[in-house]
Amino acid sequence: MVSLNSDRTVAKVGAGNNWYDVYKVLDPLGISVVGGREAGVGVGGLLLGGGISYFSGRYGWGCDNVLNYEVVLANGKIVNASPYRNAALYWALRGGSGTNFGIVSRFDLGAFEQGLLWGGNRFYLWDNKDVLVDTFAKFIVDAPMDEFAHLYISFGYNIQLGGFAGIAGPAYGRAISNATIFEDLNKIPVLFDTTHIASMGVLAVELNQTDFLRKVESFPQPSHNCAKIDTSHESQLGDVFSGYGQKSLTRLKVVQKKYDPTGVFKRLQPGYFKL
Repeated sequence: MVSLNSDRTVAKVGAGNNWYDVYKVLDPLGISVVGGREAGVGVGGLLLGGGISYFSGRYGWGCDNVLNYEVVLANGKIVNASPYRNAALYWALRGGSGTNFGIVSRFDLGAFEQGLLWGGNRFYLWDNKDVLVDTFAKFIVDAPMDEFAHLYISFGYNIQLGGFAGIAGPAYGRAISNATIFEDLNKIPVLFDTTHIASMGVLAVELNQTDFLRKVESFPQPSHNCAKIDTSHESQLGDVFSGYGQKSLTRLKVVQKKYDPTGVFKRLQPGYFKL
């Protein structure tokens, strides 16, 4: 289920959808939401873990744009969680992993007018790794000056290229190719470049089909030096909640005890990131 309200400001999205299901409904209407960059990613997994989006520069994390959750509690009761109803549960679901509190069956998302945007992938020889890192570091400093800009970089071994290589994923929330903020990135020689102007759905499908990204993501990561990491990007072996800080961790446990006092979801529902 994906539907838009009459004034085009709220999209109701069933938790079983992936992001392509959402974009194929909203794109023809000139509307979007702060959702996943990859078509095959599940709506529930992304939003309950935080949610990085091409639109995060303008609107924040995906969970910041959930207006209301429809939740099935351990006792079978269906409730709505928003800043105005079950506010503690609403707070906990924004990064606390839904498996600790109930089954989220629907997300009501803030919607906004959105036309075509620009994005894709660029592939680089390993010799360019240092300049790619430097360019990304500069982008992090400059990005607050252009809320439409988005960029990630990755490195990994690619058998087709015969060695290690780099990949950059620039995106821009307007139909503008190679915006000024990407000036330094544009100077780096590329092996091939898929960037173009397209709808959110088209870009999400293309990223979903990028085999190189899947190879990069399959590499073991022995450690990380992030101060905090969200459940969408942490290994299932990691203790993500400790990174939230003791105050937030204690508050999450209080909310869990209130909405699932006998620990039904903690005991019976498979998965990880348990409180």
